[in-house]
Amino acid sequence: MLGNLHVRFGVGVGVQLPGLHHERALAYLPLGPKAIHPHPQAETLLTCTMPDVAAEVRRTWWTGRLDRDLATAGNHGVRVIANAVTLQAWRNGPVEGVHAGRFEGYGPDERRVSAKAEKAIVRHAQGGIFAGIKVVDYLRYDNAWPPPVERALPFLHGLVGPTGWSVTEENRAVRLPFRRDATAT
Repeated sequence: MLGNLHVRFGVGVGVQLPGLHHERALAYLPLGPKAIHPHPQAETLLTCTMPDVAAEVRRTWWTGRLDRDLATAGNHGVRVIANAVTLQAWRNGPVEGVHAGRFEGYGPDERRVSAKAEKAIVRHAQGGIFAGIKVVDYLRYDNAWPPPVERALPFLHGLVGPTGWSVTEENRAVRLPFRRDATAT
């Protein structure tokens, strides 16, 4: 499930927004206990929702990319925000330590992640998703949902959102390499 989080988060927010509240959404997420810890990047994500910050970001945006990025933010604002939340909630955290590990020597049915590392990953993702839901709520209560171009642009900034992630692709096939036997030729 977490591998496709950005797609589901982006689509779910667009469809279920009118009745979306932090507590209710978290009750339906299979992510463990409801004790959410502050996420390290929550303040950055929430700052991106402020109109003054959005205006300043646009004023100081790279001139050579402004038109292209404004078009992306205008056509895919929800996905831009979902990608930024996914980056902060999932990719930039404890999963990177596990993600960088080796897979050879483990079978597809063998556990590769310790229980402690798994708990840290889930806690980090919980805090990031909670921050993402608050981002949507802030924009919604400011009558900026779906996000207008100016309000989505800060989430494209390299310090907040990912670079090179698709804003149109729905899914990718996940292929795990099988264990290589030392006796196989």
